[in-house]
Amino acid sequence: MIVKLYQGTEKTLKRLKEKYTLGVITNGNANLKKIGINHYFSFNISAENMNVSKPDPKIFEAAVAETSLNAHEICHVGDNPINDVQGSLNVGMKAIWFNKKKLNWPLNERPDFEEIYSLQELERTLENFN
Repeated sequence: MIVKLYQGTEKTLKRLKEKYTLGVITNGNANLKKIGINHYFSFNISAENMNVSKPDPKIFEAAVAETSLNAHEICHVGDNPINDVQGSLNVGMKAIWFNKKKLNWPLNERPDFEEIYSLQELERTLENFN
């Protein structure tokens, strides 16, 4: 499996790691070590290991347990409106929708979350949460 990172991903991860605790919550099976980015993350929670997948609250609650933070102090960034945005909001996290394809919000009700269209917007958006 070959994974191609978005342009600027490693620079962004390096800067973010200096300011935040980074973790991964994934329904996929990408091997962060094989991709070469595992050193940026403090934890990696996968659906395969949890026996549940996003948007199940248990997978997000496991991420909260990995930190010394409360759910409302955590911001989850993801590209899926239901699995990532709605799932994280349901457990009390903040959410950022990485909407690279500039899709319309698919649900009738639009909850309170931030939306970015490129990785370059992520740092500024996270700073606005503080």
